[in-house]
Amino acid sequence: MTEKIQYQFVPYLIPLAASALMSLGLSLYGFAHWRTHGARELTLCTMVSAMWAGANAFEIAGIDLSTKLFWANLQYTAFSMVPLTCLAMVLRFSDKDRFLTWSRSLPALIIPIATSILVWFDPLLGLVRHSFSLDTQGAFSVIAKEFGPWFWIHCAYSYGVMLSAILVLIGTLREKGTCYRRQAAVFLIGFGLVFMVNISYVLRLGPIRRFDLTPIVLSLSAMIFWHGIFRYRLYTILPVARNTVFERIANGILVIDKDGVLIDCNDAAQRIFSLDVGTCIGQNLRELHPELLATVDANKPFSDGSFLTFQNELRVVNGESENFYSLSASHLLDSRDSDALVLVVTDIGEFRNAHNQILKQREELAAAAEKDKLGQEMHDTMGQMLNFALIQCDEALREMEKNNLKAASAAMTRQRRLLTTSQGDLRNFVHETREAKYLNVSLSGLLEKEVASFSQCCDIPVSIRISQAMRTYPFSIFQKINMVRAVKEALNNIARYANATNIIISLESSAEGINLSIEDDGIGLDLEGKDRLCRDGLDMIEERALALGGKRVIESKCGEGTRLTLVFPMTALAKP
Repeated sequence: MTEKIQYQFVPYLIPLAASALMSLGLSLYGFAHWRTHGARELTLCTMVSAMWAGANAFEIAGIDLSTKLFWANLQYTAFSMVPLTCLAMVLRFSDKDRFLTWSRSLPALIIPIATSILVWFDPLLGLVRHSFSLDTQGAFSVIAKEFGPWFWIHCAYSYGVMLSAILVLIGTLREKGTCYRRQAAVFLIGFGLVFMVNISYVLRLGPIRRFDLTPIVLSLSAMIFWHGIFRYRLYTILPVARNTVFERIANGILVIDKDGVLIDCNDAAQRIFSLDVGTCIGQNLRELHPELLATVDANKPFSDGSFLTFQNELRVVNGESENFYSLSASHLLDSRDSDALVLVVTDIGEFRNAHNQILKQREELAAAAEKDKLGQEMHDTMGQMLNFALIQCDEALREMEKNNLKAASAAMTRQRRLLTTSQGDLRNFVHETREAKYLNVSLSGLLEKEVASFSQCCDIPVSIRISQAMRTYPFSIFQKINMVRAVKEALNNIARYANATNIIISLESSAEGINLSIEDDGIGLDLEGKDRLCRDGLDMIEERALALGGKRVIESKCGEGTRLTLVFPMTALAKP
């Protein structure tokens, strides 16, 4: 008669189920943090652990030998992968994940995969196990067997991998100043329990030899991992290994307590401050670097010695070299809530040099701009007055050649007035008061004054036509200066080159904005044939137009005079 009931319940299944569920819970928690660095390895490790405990539970619940063998074979697939997943997780945690490459991982899978396949052929080959029977002496039946030659190869390989993981964790625990010792201890205890229980079963050293207690111990390891997750935030800070964020960072990092005692520092800080890691930890900054401590003490405003977060510039002298750093600080509270400070030191030498270079270039540009402005000012004032004086001098010489002393005297008188005016302008220019005259005077008043000054030097009639809108327009000082000096330059060119008998200055609004025109009835303008000084004057007028956001327009025909117009947008003029 065929046996219908293939499984039975025994109390031993309860801890096995708990072990499987806790490991599965760790896997689900890991999936929730799948993108976190290191979570994938921990998730994979707990998944195969859950498979091991679950398959062992079904093996124990099975009644007949064939059922137990089926689930026992599945366990081999699970626990043959446990050592590799543990090692992968430890390497990721310890910042040695450079070993986690496909070129290294694929050869490491050969023995586990071979073991997972060979167990299914044990009834024929017996390489892993042989001589199967059902042991019914205890509270529940188990498989009695003998181990084959491949089993010992599998054990040597698995225990070697597991021992490597444990040694890596021990090395992490011994790292100087590591902030992950507690996390490493969690892994070490969890893996150590599994390793010790399993090897005692295989070597028949423990008190219980009928069956493997390792799946039960997986529940204890899972509880330790759960404690690590919530107490030491494994999934939050495990993936960022200390060697990555602390040792390898380019900035110098020092951790000090409220009394200034150095708790930890990275390699960059050791290089910056010439510290010896073997002797500096535990010493006060007063002996290690008094200037650094003075900067820190300057930011201790509270009576209890607690800190404020701050940022300062720090000068460090090592021998003959002088370096500058940015020193910033923030609080770090440990599990005992003792006040500690993290100092971050950033090299700003290149930035400081670049900043100084920029300042130097700005000074040079400002000097060049001032030089250009000075040249333009001198041209607009003294240059034009000297030109008018030369005109009067030439006229006086011509009159003297004609023995017309009265006319020559009048020319010399006008020349004296020009020189006197130039002397006053030069005095004002030296004392930087030239712009003051533009402050409370309207543009029309300034133009009229300029025309009056021109009329004292030249006998060319000048008329001014300004629309009512332009007379009340609120021009700024900058705008007044540029427009008046453009008119002055135009009058100077007319006096020297145009041979004109009449000049008209007009200021009015148009569809394009504001039009400032200077028109004469002289010989016309031929830019190609005129003297270079004439072209220089026209270029300066154009610069004035461009400064106000406008343009210069020249209309001229040979023998029919010239009309020079500066066109400015209304919006440009409206700027203060």
